[in-house]
Amino acid sequence: VRTSLPNSEEARRAYAEGLDALSRSEARTARDRFEYTIAHEPEFAHAHIQLSFVYALLGFDAQARTQATAALELPGSMPSDERRWIEALHHEMHKDWARAIAQYKGLSDEFPDEPEYALRLAHSQINGGRVEDAKVTIDRLKRIGGSEHPDPLILLGEADGAQAQGDAKRQAEVSLAAIQAAEARGAPLLLARACLLNASALETLEDRDAAMRMNERARHLYQQA
Repeated sequence: VRTSLPNSEEARRAYAEGLDALSRSEARTARDRFEYTIAHEPEFAHAHIQLSFVYALLGFDAQARTQATAALELPGSMPSDERRWIEALHHEMHKDWARAIAQYKGLSDEFPDEPEYALRLAHSQINGGRVEDAKVTIDRLKRIGGSEHPDPLILLGEADGAQAQGDAKRQAEVSLAAIQAAEARGAPLLLARACLLNASALETLEDRDAAMRMNERARHLYQQA
């Protein structure tokens, strides 16, 4: 997603470090860097949005909503696509799936080569009960991304869709691929999510010992995050 940057060099550096940490699912480091950015430039909306993402990753939904609202309510002008992205994220964090889907769909159609819009669209479609639409979105993402280095986020979206459809076998297969992709990327929080999805599928398939091991691995990863 193309976004503006903070004004000061110090805040720009902290924001870049936060984005880098978030890309590796290093949630605590990302949270600290975005909080530092906000402390120095409280009206920089994108730091609030990225902090909202971090809180959502950590399971702190109330804090995620607070930061998304703070970003939306900040004064000042910004490019139309950035404003629409912030509005979409605000709807997502408040679980207003219909509005989130509409906003992300518009952005994804307008910027088809921007994977972040399509990823958020698929996530919102799954949570909004539009699983077949999410499958179409994920298939398009897979064509854009190629198969040489699979993206764990895309695989997680596909596993979420399989779970929503009650396809435990497919969920197990795709979540295992997501585990491997997250390991290759060195992304512990994505790895933990993939382990939980795999454990859920294994439980449904009545492989309870393997499910227990995956749940334990996820618990350990979350404790370290």
